[in-house]
Amino acid sequence: SIAAFGGPIDAIFQDEIPGWLPEKFGCFSMPFEKQTVIENGFIRGGCFMVLRSVLVELNGFDKTLGVTGDSLHYGEEIELQLRMRKVGHKIAYDPSLRTGHFVRTDKLNMGWVLRSEYARRRDKMLFEPVSFMTAFGHLIKTTLGRFFWIPVHLMKAIFNRRYTFKKAFFQIAQPMAYRVGEWVGVLIQKSRK
Repeated sequence: SIAAFGGPIDAIFQDEIPGWLPEKFGCFSMPFEKQTVIENGFIRGGCFMVLRSVLVELNGFDKTLGVTGDSLHYGEEIELQLRMRKVGHKIAYDPSLRTGHFVRTDKLNMGWVLRSEYARRRDKMLFEPVSFMTAFGHLIKTTLGRFFWIPVHLMKAIFNRRYTFKKAFFQIAQPMAYRVGEWVGVLIQKSRK
């Protein structure tokens, strides 16, 4: 009765990961200890198995979504899971379906990580949009919050050898990239209506 399964993803790195990246960068898991049908949330594409009959029934993934060449877009597995749920198919998370996922070295630079964070949130607005005012409020709140945390991050970088200025910059910029992506995604959706 379950049409798709997914599980945890462990990142596999060829090179040492930069100290400014979060410890679990490239990893994914959900807080379930046994196989669980998930009503909300989405399985990540790195460990996502779907019955062939379901893919045939729903005409597979939407080919207009996802990464193509140098164009950074996301959402093809989210969109498929939404269509699956809409017609009554169940999706389950199983922690025993753990898989490794190779993270290319070029994805370990700050520019790529921030662009990816922005694109991931921008593209999620296609499927789970928030209102313009909500997105604008999130952006203002995050901007003010990051501004007030700048001295804390700077002090950490000065007094803690393991906390670098690059890490401080990332911890300020990453939430901003996310919220700007959300705001742009909402604007794109508004312009299409």
